[in-house]
Order: sequence, then C-alpha cells, then structure tokens
Amino acid sequence: MGTSVWFNPVLPEFEELNAGIACLADNDSSFESIMNRRPELVTVMFEWHIGPEGHVATREQFHELGIPTCVMPTDCEDKDNSVGIDGTHSALFDTANLYRGIEKLAMIYDLQARGQEVVPDLRARCSATGFASCNSVASSRSAPRKRSLTRRFWQPASRSRPVF
Repeated sequence: MGTSVWFNPVLPEFEELNAGIACLADNDSSFESIMNRRPELVTVMFEWHIGPEGHVATREQFHELGIPTCVMPTDCEDKDNSVGIDGTHSALFDTANLYRGIEKLAMIYDLQARGQEVVPDLRARCSATGFASCNSVASSRSAPRKRSLTRRFWQPASRSRPVF
C-alpha cells in the first residue's frame, strides 16, 4: 500500500492511520515505485496518472502485469482528459460522481455497509452548508446560504496553483 499526490496535510483524525502508509512520492509516483509495492490494485484520483498518456504509466501497462486499475469517477466522467493541461469538462462538477467513487471503492473492498454510511453523511454535511443543492457549481451560485462560508476554487493540474 502507498500514497502520493498530497495537496494538503492529512486531517488530524487520520494522521495515525496515514503514518502507517508508505508515501511513494509527494507528487507523481513512478511506475517502479508502485510496482515495488507489489499492488493487487491501483486506484487513482486523476486519470492523467494512468490514462492513455499517463504520467506514471498507462492502465494497459498495469493490466499486462495482471494488476487491475480504478480511476475515480470525479476525474473521468463528463471529462475528456486528452484535451488541455487537465482535460476538458463537458459538464460542471457534480458531487454525484464523488458519491459514486465512494460506492465503487466500498464495493471493491467489500465494505458496502460502510459506503452506505459515508455517502449519506457527506450528503447531510453538504446540505448543512446551506446550499439548496451540492450537485454542481451552477446550483450553488444562486442558492441561499445559512451561514458565511470560506471558499476556494482549485483546478488540479500538474502545472497549476490554487486560485483563491
């Protein structure tokens, strides 16, 4: 098991758990560093890591070695990753893709019951922000807010920086 591509510190409640997981790289890990861990599965958040022109490798390279891969729906649905520095979105971000990713991982790891707890909790937390809907950026533009929120928009890419 190993991780890479951390943009923020791990939340305090996960620091102890995270301390036991090898960090393969602060940014993009190498194909070799992943293979040295002898993975049974490679999951990634960003398709540009293991997509058709992956920075780390292609999915086919892993598949040829008998290692299945999984790319989270948040980065591959409604998005063409072959265009632009970080792909081109054909639709606004939709939290439904995030929930699908959680459900997908819960299914892969045979933790469906836990996934069925996490998704409603996230939906409730999103609802508590006061936005009428958390499904897309468009719905949040005109939604009434219950409280003042600090917001930051960041478009992830290998050459991008946060935009505040």
